[in-house]
Amino acid sequence: MMDANLSAEMLADAQAICAEAGQSAVINGVTYAVMTTEPTVTPQLVEGGLMEQVSIIVKVPATTAATAAKADFQPGKKLTYDGRTYRVIALTSKPGSAWYQMQCQDADQR
Repeated sequence: MMDANLSAEMLADAQAICAEAGQSAVINGVTYAVMTTEPTVTPQLVEGGLMEQVSIIVKVPATTAATAAKADFQPGKKLTYDGRTYRVIALTSKPGSAWYQMQCQDADQR
């Protein structure tokens, strides 16, 4: 387990980064300050041809409020970012980390 002081310092840094350069995402009706990757467009072979799959990674600081709402970050849940709805397909959360990291894909794609 990471030192508690270091974890607290990293969380404060994560919150400062989001406050200064972050975006906002709505998860289960709650707006969070987040950091995201640029959307990635990947061609995927489906019946009838190629379809573009859009995915992003969304990082939420692991604040007390985010920890209480962690159930909303689980795979299968949806979030809205930049006017587009995404489905969470994976969640990375390790003890002591300053971030919850969600891998998301366009909600209209499977």
